[in-house]
Amino acid sequence: MPPLLVALYVLALASFALATAPELPKVGPVSILADNDLDPSTNKYSFLLLSTKLAYKDARNACTQLNETLLSFSNDTDFRNTAKLLKYRTEPRHKSGLYWFNGIPSNNSDSHVCQAFSIDGPKLLIDVACKIRLPTLCTNSPNTSAILHPNPEYQIEIPTKQGPIRGFRDVLSFEFRGIPYAQPPIGKLRFAPPNPVRYTKVAGNRTAYDATWFRSVCPQLQAGAVTGWYIDEDCLYLNVYTPALGNNRYRLPVLVWFHGGRYMEGAGSDVIYYGGNLVSRGNIIVVTINYRQDAFLMLCYLLQSQNLTLGILGFFEDEKHISRNAAPGNLALRDQLAALHWVKENIASFGGDPKKVTIAGESSGGTSVRSLLITKNASGLYRGAISESDPLDLGFNTPSISGLLTQTIMHLVNCTNLSCARTAPVLALLQAQSEAISTISKQRRDVDRFGAFKPSIDGNLIKEDWAKAVESGRFNRVPIVYTTTKDEALDFVAPNSPNLIPVENLTSSVAEFLDANRTNIILSSKFYSRSPNTTADPDAVRNELGVIGTDYLFLCPTQYFVTKMADRTPVYEGQFERGIGPLLASNVCNNRACHGGDMAYVFAPFVLAQQGLISPSPDDFIMARGIGDRWTTFVTTLKPTPRGYKEWPKVTKNKPYVLLLDVNVTVSVGAGRTKVCKFLTEKVGYDFKYYS
Repeated sequence: MPPLLVALYVLALASFALATAPELPKVGPVSILADNDLDPSTNKYSFLLLSTKLAYKDARNACTQLNETLLSFSNDTDFRNTAKLLKYRTEPRHKSGLYWFNGIPSNNSDSHVCQAFSIDGPKLLIDVACKIRLPTLCTNSPNTSAILHPNPEYQIEIPTKQGPIRGFRDVLSFEFRGIPYAQPPIGKLRFAPPNPVRYTKVAGNRTAYDATWFRSVCPQLQAGAVTGWYIDEDCLYLNVYTPALGNNRYRLPVLVWFHGGRYMEGAGSDVIYYGGNLVSRGNIIVVTINYRQDAFLMLCYLLQSQNLTLGILGFFEDEKHISRNAAPGNLALRDQLAALHWVKENIASFGGDPKKVTIAGESSGGTSVRSLLITKNASGLYRGAISESDPLDLGFNTPSISGLLTQTIMHLVNCTNLSCARTAPVLALLQAQSEAISTISKQRRDVDRFGAFKPSIDGNLIKEDWAKAVESGRFNRVPIVYTTTKDEALDFVAPNSPNLIPVENLTSSVAEFLDANRTNIILSSKFYSRSPNTTADPDAVRNELGVIGTDYLFLCPTQYFVTKMADRTPVYEGQFERGIGPLLASNVCNNRACHGGDMAYVFAPFVLAQQGLISPSPDDFIMARGIGDRWTTFVTTLKPTPRGYKEWPKVTKNKPYVLLLDVNVTVSVGAGRTKVCKFLTEKVGYDFKYYS
């Protein structure tokens, strides 16, 4: 991080530390209610609801403790919005339907008479005795989301099993950032499974843990470009976004999000995963986590390269030479399990229901969901799953492949034991990894040079490959949503082929990820063209590669698996027809639904438009509202169809129904690719079968 940013960062932390945070027990249960249309150009009407019934004077004081005042209404729209939001809340309402606000009684000469707001009767404003006890409506002064700029004035402190934790609120939600869920995996704990956090209580010392800022992200080369925060091996932290605190009688469902990034980059604190929008519209809790990945601590400007990453950190294993007791492997998966255990033990303190957890992720985050679906250790930690853009064609690594990669890297850095590997110089490990992947991927087609390190069939957490588990029914049978994007593979074509590709190079380009035999079968079929028309479309070759890659890696293997799972559990399949986001590969993805282009519709971080990172249209806001509402409805009910929305049909064994996700959704069978997928399944075969 540049020195100026470090200085500003330290000043920001100092301002947070100086602020006084009200304690939740003193104000009782509190919720943020917001009318959020996801359009960053509109003002977000937002207020606080204090559920504890108080007399008018005490209600006013409770608002003051939160640095707020009793809510005032400036026009009829405020009245209507307030009533609508209060009625929308799904927790049981008190019987009278009356709330304290900053009202003036009709007879203001009587100091014993106050005015309450009613959401049930023919009158909105009712004179009542000031001494009666009612819930309270307070202002919520933050006028923006804290996606980029947290406000130190609006902190709040809550009691937890870990001790008091201090967070803050913005216009949409309460946020608690950088909470540790495991001990730092450093020193002797590098390559070890995550250890529980140790909390020591000192008599008379109740200093709250400061959860007002994101902690370090797990080692990777490009962290600052997206997250804005620093990188370090001490990175096992999570973030909680919640609309309500302190209500022990009514707890909210929880979405736990695993970020994508090919197990090489990304973090739960990436601005693209800001949880406030899902929280405010869906009345759920969102948890985002960091976990160990392929990358390792080394800034790109030190290496003068952006092509080196250290995969050994997240998936170090070599069972032939190193005991699994010392280096069990699958560390990313173990971190995710540790985070889910943290949620089970602690989420109630943040208003969440540990029995109503849905796991979700995109890309490698979707692969993480896949891993957890066949991990018995994860059973009971979640009740639903959402997997977006998981390349289901690719199976897990075998122990022999993982061991070969690990042993080759250790040999190149002159290490023969685990102690040496834990202290090996970072640069030496980086250079060794790059050389090992390059060498082994040329010798073996089952080692992907772009994602060599991935979950492994370790015999413990993952006992068999995904395909065998699904075919035999050995997976956690929970309702599942699977989605892909219409132009997934273009996101990978563009970086490898930044310029137009001549027609004569199509065959060799396909053979980059398929063997010669399967390449010939595909290009000789009626479904694809060996000689696309570059006169009509100068970019026809890259587009053809995108279609082949999308069908083969994503869409068709997804349909293969969902139809096999449909008899055993409810499965829903969707395809994003639109895409938007700062992570799109190049102009080849403009106005296309490329890999990663769905994230802006799920989390709706459209405030990034103010920084020029994305350019959403009004139709994008409409679609994001639909996607967010479907996702949060699934988290709440395990069915992805909100009231008033078009029905999302379940997949059946013989009908791969696909909801085509756009401004106006439609239902398709197989996204129009049923015959293509049958051809790929029966005549070509997927990698998970070739390399099982």
